[in-house]
Amino acid sequence: MMKTERILKTEEALRREFENGRGFDYDWQRFYRYEHSLRVASIGAYIAREEGLDEEAMICACLLHDAAYFRGFRDRQEWVDHGRNSALIARPVFEELGFPEDMVEQMCFGISTHVDEEKDFPRPWTIFERTIRNADDIDRYDVYRLYETLQMVHFEEMPLSDKLGFLQNRLNFLESSPEPAMVTETAQKLWDDHLNYQIEFIGRMIKQICNTIL
Repeated sequence: MMKTERILKTEEALRREFENGRGFDYDWQRFYRYEHSLRVASIGAYIAREEGLDEEAMICACLLHDAAYFRGFRDRQEWVDHGRNSALIARPVFEELGFPEDMVEQMCFGISTHVDEEKDFPRPWTIFERTIRNADDIDRYDVYRLYETLQMVHFEEMPLSDKLGFLQNRLNFLESSPEPAMVTETAQKLWDDHLNYQIEFIGRMIKQICNTIL
C-alpha cells in the first residue's frame, strides 16, 4: 500500500481516534475496529489500482470510514448514523490535507453512505464512493472475521452437537444471504473468493465434526 504524506497524516488521525477511543465494552473491540480500518484501506487500495481509481484518496477515505466508532454510540440509531458521523470527523482532515473539493465530496459521500445503503440519498453513488462500501463488505467476510466469529461465541468450549448446530446455521446464512452490489470486476472477484473460502472451510468443519460424533 502506498505511503504518501496525506496517507501518513490520515493514519495519524485514525490513531488519535483509536487512542482516545471510549466507545467499546472490551479493549479487543477497539483494536479490532482499528485493524479493520487498516485492512479496508488495503483492500480499497488494491481495487483502486486495478480499476484506475484515485488510490491515495481511496486509502484515506477507507482509513476513516468507521472513525465514529471510537466515539461511541448511545443507541442503535447512532450506530446506523456512524457513516454520516464518520464523514463529519473525516471532512476537516481531508480538507486540511488539500484534497480537491470534488474529491473531498466523493470521499465523504462514500463514507457517509457505506452503512444504510437503502436510504434515500440525494444522488447515486459514483464507482469511487461505492468502492468504499465494497472494501468494507469484503473485509467483513474475510478469514479474520471468520476467526473472530468463532472466538466471540467461544466455539472451542461448545460440545460437539452445539458446534455442529452453530456451523450449520452459519453455513445457511452464508449461502442464503443477498450479495452486496459490487461495482467493479476486481471487487466482485475478491468477494467471490472470500465468500467461497468461508463456505468451503465451514463445510469441511461440519464434515469433520460429523465424522467425530459416534
